[in-house]
Amino acid sequence: MAQTRASALSLAAVAVLAIAISPPMQGGVVNSFANAPFYTLVIQATMPIYPLMIINGTLTPPPPVSSNVTWTMKDSTTGEVVSTASSLVNSTTGTYRYTLCADVAWPVGGYTLVGEWASAGFSANATTTFNYGAPIAAAAALNGASAACAPLVPKTNDWKLLDTPNYVSTAGQCCGYNITFRNDLNESVTGTVNLVLRNGLDQTVYMTTMTVHIGPAFYASQYGWVSGMPAGTYYATIFAVSSSGCAIASSKSFVLTVPARG
Repeated sequence: MAQTRASALSLAAVAVLAIAISPPMQGGVVNSFANAPFYTLVIQATMPIYPLMIINGTLTPPPPVSSNVTWTMKDSTTGEVVSTASSLVNSTTGTYRYTLCADVAWPVGGYTLVGEWASAGFSANATTTFNYGAPIAAAAALNGASAACAPLVPKTNDWKLLDTPNYVSTAGQCCGYNITFRNDLNESVTGTVNLVLRNGLDQTVYMTTMTVHIGPAFYASQYGWVSGMPAGTYYATIFAVSSSGCAIASSKSFVLTVPARG
């Protein structure tokens, strides 16, 4: 599940629940090729009851292969990322959905939500904004809502990325990056590792996922493949989620180099 930051947020009486999320602005920027589908991504944020927040939307037309929408939530004033995760797109309906617990530590104010999708040489993105208001609720009521949300709270210390992924020279293929996670739980965990690349304009240019199974209190290494990208330097983010979509490791940002192939 997503990452959040800590600070204080005051509570008041239960009269009105002033957690407002404005109607989303919808938009899409896509790659278009001759005789190829024109993809449009829609994203929105709603809060049916505090502190449950739903990030959902559609990709039109549905994706040709299994793929994810990666979204990032930022404080519109400071630009600080307060949450990021990915959600599988239904290959039949094009819908996706992610549920998280809003953090009472998020400052009151405006937030920007950016969704990005890329697969099979196509891409689309969408942006919306919403206002996060102070929760007007008695402490007891808030605690009750938080308890109901507890199963969704991210456990980002389940796995740990042991080192920055490094390039591994592989004959005939380009390019493999060795990724090693350690499982700190006393039970086996299967997760999905997401690797996202951005260019110097902060545009997502490549996304790939891999399924990793790690035994209790053990570690596992796997190649993350970056194919078809020009040689150069990219800004990368890697994160891992469970089969239910909850974050199981803190996200890691680093610089990734695709070497020239002669």
